[in-house]
Amino acid sequence: MNSNTIDHMGNAESPIRGREAVRAKLMSAAAALLADAPPTEVTAKQIADLAGVNHGQIHHYFGSKDDLVAATIQDGDSHYHQSRLSDGERFPLPIETEVRSPAWRTLAYLAATGNWRQPPFDPSPIVSALAERRAADTGASATDTNVMADVAATMAMQRGWWILRDIIETALGEFDPDIPAIRKEVAARSQRLVDSELPVGKPVEETNIAPIDMLSNDDTPRGRQAVQQSLVLAAYELLAERPPAQVTAKEIAALAGVNHGQVHHYFESKEHLIAQTIRFGAAPMLEAMEDGSAPVPVPIRTTTRHPMWRTLAHIASTEAWVHEAYGRAPVVLKMVEVTAERTGKPTTNTSVHSQVAAVHALELGWAIYRDIIEYSLETLGGDIPAVRDRLAAISCRLVD
Repeated sequence: MNSNTIDHMGNAESPIRGREAVRAKLMSAAAALLADAPPTEVTAKQIADLAGVNHGQIHHYFGSKDDLVAATIQDGDSHYHQSRLSDGERFPLPIETEVRSPAWRTLAYLAATGNWRQPPFDPSPIVSALAERRAADTGASATDTNVMADVAATMAMQRGWWILRDIIETALGEFDPDIPAIRKEVAARSQRLVDSELPVGKPVEETNIAPIDMLSNDDTPRGRQAVQQSLVLAAYELLAERPPAQVTAKEIAALAGVNHGQVHHYFESKEHLIAQTIRFGAAPMLEAMEDGSAPVPVPIRTTTRHPMWRTLAHIASTEAWVHEAYGRAPVVLKMVEVTAERTGKPTTNTSVHSQVAAVHALELGWAIYRDIIEYSLETLGGDIPAVRDRLAAISCRLVD
């Protein structure tokens, strides 16, 4: 394909020339395609075709499709925040819960794959811009721990809501939730994170959530349940260390000691096996909630994170959450029960649901997006351990 493009009247336009012009066209095309589909379903050729350039230009100007995706999301993220703050309002604003950035799948994809670490994904300029705005409001420096924790909390909660919104709302389904009311209250609750009139909590000492021990693979598993269990355990072990895109069905089957055709036979696909593994992986978190080593629902865990966080991000980015395994998310159900008991309200109460949704969005948003936020805060000179402690403390403001 040549570098001529066709305008809306069918006339040939002038060829795209110049480094910045080509880069801008490619990022604009990528943004348009990624608004409707996850990065895994968007090809380099599709982007180049829409941009009107040869697809070799992607490699020439960006290195790879993933590098282009990283550049596109960074550019789009900055424009999103700039547009929201362009009317002179101060940061932070309530998080956006009614609509979400078209780039939400891509945010999840970058977190799941770790591709944000690649050039040209530099420290996010929006982090420093938001820190400066918050510092101006509070009279503190942009590197003040409280300022940085406010920025980190707001960004984590916003991205957590965008990325996991469908999963959270699906999990609340059995409690007959009023979704529009929950969304409005979650947005309002997000302002509590920076409300100096509200008390903060005390961070608790965090312990790693112990992975589930593998069953012995000395013998080939027999029987439907034994094979299914072995496959889930094997998937859990591999997904605790690597994102799903880097784990194959063949690897899972080999570790489970079965033929890889069993994955399709018992789970239909690797994605369905992953869905069951996420559900199974909630067991150690639930156990930690039961024995008190994991608080319910606050303060959130900010130092350690569940080993399946990459998988949650992957499921969100591919929208593979649309599966019966997510009909009952046990962690969300447990949080609803505990919050209802603590507040003396029924499990069908909207306030209970919004508290759980807000806390879950913040904690999962931090778990998934933590590296990207900290990467940017660190370059500003932030004290990351102190920011984590402060974030855990202010998370307590989200609940009544």
